[in-house]
Amino acid sequence: MVICSLILMIYMTKRIFLISLFLSSCQQINWIEASGVVDVVARGAPNIEVDQDFFNEKKFSFIKISSGKYLNFTASLLSIDDGIYEWITNESYKIYTKNGKIIKVSAQPENSFYHQESVFNIELNSFESNIFFSEPKALISQFSQLGYSHDEEIIYLDNKLMTRVFYEQVETEFLKWKYINKYWVDKNSDLVLRSEQYIYPFRKSYLIEYYFKY
Repeated sequence: MVICSLILMIYMTKRIFLISLFLSSCQQINWIEASGVVDVVARGAPNIEVDQDFFNEKKFSFIKISSGKYLNFTASLLSIDDGIYEWITNESYKIYTKNGKIIKVSAQPENSFYHQESVFNIELNSFESNIFFSEPKALISQFSQLGYSHDEEIIYLDNKLMTRVFYEQVETEFLKWKYINKYWVDKNSDLVLRSEQYIYPFRKSYLIEYYFKY
């Protein structure tokens, strides 16, 4: 009887977590940097075209993040600590990346998470990581396999650049959540210039573009 009660409790906890996580995924519009939310819902977030002129106007390195029609914003580099880049938006939300991968977001509770002791590196073949979500609270283990896929030419600041594309296959046992992240690495600098990542369950992928100023 005790065992049955324990199994039921685990099942209900998982169900509640999944429902809460699904509902919080509807909050994606909270990320946008737009003057009028109603207008964004009706028309979508305005596109930010990063060309050489846009790049020249920026004082600091920055990233551009987009997802679907409602999310499109930039964040400026605030600091670099032991290979972890800290970026800040106009609304003071913070995004942390390591080797091109988003490992932490400090924003509204439903959008906040962090990887515990992230060891992400493009050169790794496989690794495990734990992710803590703030709301609903959860600690999730993931297993990743990284590998080179192909060479690809991209347009970057009005120029053609040859990149190496790496795929990261990720599996999350608890949620049966499987997805593939992609990373475009500049052949000359070995920097990740672009990535497409899934960072929340039940949400679309996020396209992150990196622009560095020296």
